[in-house]
Amino acid sequence: MSKSTIGNVWVYIEQDEGKIADVSLELLGKGRELAAELGVKTEGVVLGKSVSADLIQTLHEHGAENVFVADHEGLEYFTAVPYAKVIVGLVTKHRPNIFAFGATPVGRSLAPRIASELQAGLTADCTSLRIDEFEDIHVAMERREGKGEQAKPLKNEKARAMLASVMQKYMFAWPDQALPALGGKTPREAAATKAGREKVLEFIKDMENGEARKKKAGEPSIDLGPLRRELGIGRDEG
Repeated sequence: MSKSTIGNVWVYIEQDEGKIADVSLELLGKGRELAAELGVKTEGVVLGKSVSADLIQTLHEHGAENVFVADHEGLEYFTAVPYAKVIVGLVTKHRPNIFAFGATPVGRSLAPRIASELQAGLTADCTSLRIDEFEDIHVAMERREGKGEQAKPLKNEKARAMLASVMQKYMFAWPDQALPALGGKTPREAAATKAGREKVLEFIKDMENGEARKKKAGEPSIDLGPLRRELGIGRDEG
């Protein structure tokens, strides 16, 4: 198999008003390692409004050889459905083989939606990533259709793109991160008011629904109870 047929390694870049999340920069470093093993490129994907040249340059400096940018006023603030729709379009067109998301509230909301839409494999809550065995997805698809030679099944054969959500400490740093969707307040600050509490609860319920889907599918999942307790939001609130 020629390595030129292998899709590239993608990393979803979380950014808030031009500030890149630390987890995204860390993932670019891991992405470079995986890409080097496969002989492919590391590429970043960033969505937002007025994405700056400085931000893109920072991504290049941290290992992104290419950066896909979706820049539109409707993407100024993160909303799962439109963000997922844009990313599904990019994946369908460019067909990466590995797509890594940080295990943040945003990553946990996006990755399962995208995996479901693409009928792709999802490896959740990884604490490390490495390539043990690899078969290009295009070769695997041809073999499944009877166009290629038989080979032993490989664990990534069913994936159109492997989406890897890397377990990081940032999940529980979330309560103290200022979010534009909360008017610049942190979830902890927003939860102090009725209107803000309702928005924070929406975020948490969306994440819990994602974890429930993983659990039902027999995939690793986490309990968000500690996050609720940290914010003082009980199960009786929804």
